[in-house]
Amino acid sequence: YEGGTSSQRFARITEDPNDAGNKVLHYWLNEAYIPYGDNKLKGRIQATIQGNAINRVTIKTRLFLHDDFNALATAPETFSWLTIQEFWNDPVDEEFPFRISVNIVKPNASQDGLYFKAHGQTKVPNQEAWEDVWSVTDDTFAIPIAEWFTIETYFKEGDINTGKFQVNITDSHGVSHKVIDVTDYTYHPGDLSPDGLNKFNPMKLYAPERLITPMNDIGKTLQLYWDDLKLWIN
Repeated sequence: YEGGTSSQRFARITEDPNDAGNKVLHYWLNEAYIPYGDNKLKGRIQATIQGNAINRVTIKTRLFLHDDFNALATAPETFSWLTIQEFWNDPVDEEFPFRISVNIVKPNASQDGLYFKAHGQTKVPNQEAWEDVWSVTDDTFAIPIAEWFTIETYFKEGDINTGKFQVNITDSHGVSHKVIDVTDYTYHPGDLSPDGLNKFNPMKLYAPERLITPMNDIGKTLQLYWDDLKLWIN
């Protein structure tokens, strides 16, 4: 966590919402409590894996969006920041900060449904802002709500020709959907000696107040369930 209390956010082992005999990891984010920018708030829960010179990683896990996500899917507005995975190559306190984020987004205010977006970004020096090196939004696969699906994410360090970032979904019927497939920089383009990931977040729930508070106002909460995490490193 980044501060806060269990009344604002928690991660707990609990029962599967669809199978009481199965134990899963429950992320619950009910209040925006982290200050940033000009009088803004956000909330964050994340698993962090620290590493050294991780040049390739594959993450495979099952994910379940709580039924409360239907309130976001049908809201008459767009949003592009609700992060569920993130890769740091390198972090903000080093010379060449670069991150790849996987987000749940709503790209169309007049159309119901949530979708996946990923972007590779560099940090603007001396600011909290980030700039896109690349950005991809999939609008062909509506993310299932209140049912399990499998998300498989692949990162390979490389430049504009050799870097790879992919996200594949397998739905509850066993059908696969390639939602992100990028060949581009997976490190800061200004870094002449990239040395791999030094940390990444395979399971994350990170969002601004503009999503968290309206949900809370109508008795809903941002909630994710995770199960069966598998990792392949280098």
